[in-house]
Amino acid sequence: MDKSRERQSNFELLRIFAMAVIVIHHACVHSGFTFQKPSLNKIIVEMLEIGGKLGVVIFVLISGYFLIEKKNGVLKKGFMLWGQVFFYSFLFLGMVLFFHEDRLLSTGNILMSIFPVIYRQYWFFSVYIIIYIMFPYINKFARSMEEFEYKKLLIIMIVMWVIIPTLTNQQLESNEILFFLLLYLGGGYMRLYGEKYKYKKHTMFKINIITLIFTWSTVLGFNIISEKIPFVGGYTTYFYGLQKVTILILAVTLFYIFENLHIKQNKLVNIVSSTTFGVYLIHDNVFMREYIWHKIVNLEVYIDSIFLPVYIVGVSVIVYIVAGGIEFIRKQTVEKIYEKILESI
Repeated sequence: MDKSRERQSNFELLRIFAMAVIVIHHACVHSGFTFQKPSLNKIIVEMLEIGGKLGVVIFVLISGYFLIEKKNGVLKKGFMLWGQVFFYSFLFLGMVLFFHEDRLLSTGNILMSIFPVIYRQYWFFSVYIIIYIMFPYINKFARSMEEFEYKKLLIIMIVMWVIIPTLTNQQLESNEILFFLLLYLGGGYMRLYGEKYKYKKHTMFKINIITLIFTWSTVLGFNIISEKIPFVGGYTTYFYGLQKVTILILAVTLFYIFENLHIKQNKLVNIVSSTTFGVYLIHDNVFMREYIWHKIVNLEVYIDSIFLPVYIVGVSVIVYIVAGGIEFIRKQTVEKIYEKILESI
C-alpha cells in the first residue's frame, strides 16, 4: 500500500475531528449535569453529546479503509498500542497512589488500571484490539468474496445490527465486536470498491445535514414531549446509540466528504492526528475523568449560564491541546525507547 496515501492529511483531519467531538461528548456526560426539567441548556448539552459514538464509528471505518489491503504488521503495531495503553494506565494509577487519593482507589479502579484491556479501562480499545489482531484473517475472508457477495453481506449485517436495533432498541444477538467487524468491513469495501460509487461532495453534505437536523430534532422533540409524558425524557438521545442508523449515516457521509477533500500533505495536521489515541487514553482514564471534569474543570456550576455551550466547547479544546501535548512528548521519548526495545527482541 502506498505509504503516502496512508498519511493523507484529509483523513488525518477526519481523525482530529472524530476525537474532538468525542472529547466534547465526554465533557457533557462526565461533568455531572443534573437538569431538573427540559431547558435550552439541557437541549444544547444533549445535542453536543452526539459526537461520542459518531467519533467511534469514524475511527473504525478509517481502520477498515486502510488495513483491508494489509497482509501483516499485526505484531509490532499491536505491541505499540498495547504499550501505550499500559503506560497511561500505570502512570495515572501511580499518580493517584503518590498523591494519596484513596477515595479513587476502589478495587474496580485498581483492577482496570493493572489489567486495562481485560477489565475495559478503555472499552473502545478492548474491542478494537481484538479486531486488530484478527484483521489479516478478516482481510482474507473479505477479499475472497466477489463484490456482489461482499455488498450482500454488508446489507445483511446492516439490517440485523443497525436497522433492527434502531427500530426496536434491541441488539439482535450482536455486540460491540460484531458491530466493529461490520464497520471494519464497511471501511474495507469503500477502499476496494469505492471508485465505483463516487458521490459528489455536495450530495454527501446534504445527506449529512438532513440526518443531523433530523437527529437533533428528535432531541428537541423528545424534550418537549417529556413535559407531558415524563418517561420519554429517558430517550432524548436515543438516536445517538452505537448501532443506530443515524450515527452510521452521519459517519459514512463525513467519511466521503473528507475523502474527497483535496488538501496537500500538512505536517502539523499529521502530527496532531498522531496524538489522537493518546488524547483518548489521557482524558478518558478512570482517574483523570474525576480530576479533569470535577476538580480542574467544574462545568456543572455553569449549568444555568447562557454561556454553558461556549464553556463546554472551550474547555474541550483546551483538554484536547493539553492531552495532545502530553502525548506528543511521550511519542518523542518513551515511545522511541519502547520501539527500540521491540526491534531488538
